[in-house]
Amino acid sequence: MLIYLSPILAIFVFIVAIFPLKINRWWKLIIFGILFCISQKYFILYLFGGPVFFAPRLPRGIMLFSAWIYAVLIAWFALLLVSVIARIIIRLIYRRKKKEMPANWKTWVCKANFILLGIAILCTTLGIYWGTALPKVRERTICLKDLPKDAEGMRIALISDLHIDYITQPEFIREIVRRTNAAKPDLIAIVGDFVDGTVELCGNKVGLLKDLKAPYGVWGVPGNHEYYSGYHQWMYFLERETGINMLLNDSVRLPNGIYLSGTTDQGAKRFWEEMPNPEMAKHPEMKPEDCGILLAHNPKLAHKAKSFYDLQFSGHTHGGMILGMDLLVRQMNGGFVSGLYNVGNMQLYLTNGTCIWSGFPIRFGRPSEIALITLKKK
Repeated sequence: MLIYLSPILAIFVFIVAIFPLKINRWWKLIIFGILFCISQKYFILYLFGGPVFFAPRLPRGIMLFSAWIYAVLIAWFALLLVSVIARIIIRLIYRRKKKEMPANWKTWVCKANFILLGIAILCTTLGIYWGTALPKVRERTICLKDLPKDAEGMRIALISDLHIDYITQPEFIREIVRRTNAAKPDLIAIVGDFVDGTVELCGNKVGLLKDLKAPYGVWGVPGNHEYYSGYHQWMYFLERETGINMLLNDSVRLPNGIYLSGTTDQGAKRFWEEMPNPEMAKHPEMKPEDCGILLAHNPKLAHKAKSFYDLQFSGHTHGGMILGMDLLVRQMNGGFVSGLYNVGNMQLYLTNGTCIWSGFPIRFGRPSEIALITLKKK
């Protein structure tokens, strides 16, 4: 949605911060053109780096710089919007007291606009630094009333939103694999958005996931970005080349008595593929008193899954990426954004994600993670 609203944000920034300046009108037109081009960065990059819209095939420096300058525009817009609201309130107070605004008010407003630009640049730079940092292992305990005796203390490493693309460095993936294996999980679950790009150009990097090891195996489900990148090719590749067991509205019974299920993603709708179905994914032998865990990329499926499972693992939201923006992300994802939720009798753990999409690689107060979940009997 933000992609299509970006021109409006650029126009707002121009009207508020650039138009009032006492500079030549041609300079104003040039600056407006620059702001508009920045707002259209996804379409411009796609024009030169297709064929995958979400993963242009362009040098790493160009991708990171374009992401940085676009994020600066978004941050400057947000700060200007807050400042405009504050200025309106100040004007109303002066009008109510029947006082004139200070003589140098407009000068201070112009200065404040560019102070906010500096703040936007600083915050965006820090956000990209944190957004592209290696994830830490975050441990959490979840208690389940139907947990089998043999599953007491089971450790699950949860990975999500790797977004491996043309600019991903192989060493980065190797370190994620090393950190995950070092946590010694009993099972590894990857809940979607493995990749941005084609098998031909990203397969060698995604293939590094074959080194993930756990006694109960490595299991995965697709995210929406797998559909954008070539769904059938990637499902075949992940199964055959990495050894990851993909659960596509399917399930399995683990040796410790837990039933593990997984669904496809809602992104399937645009491509006429099989839609996610938590009920269909349920193991036919699973009884109400049995313990069922669902892997689903999109947390919104929890509203449909709550009648069938004890626990759902999801990703997709990146934890909201930025404090404040997480309130909007929450509304777009069924009321979920990050952490542990009770949904009916089911619990949902929504990870912040292990990496981030290079199209907007910003994190501010929402760090990436390799979640290490320990299951206990309630």
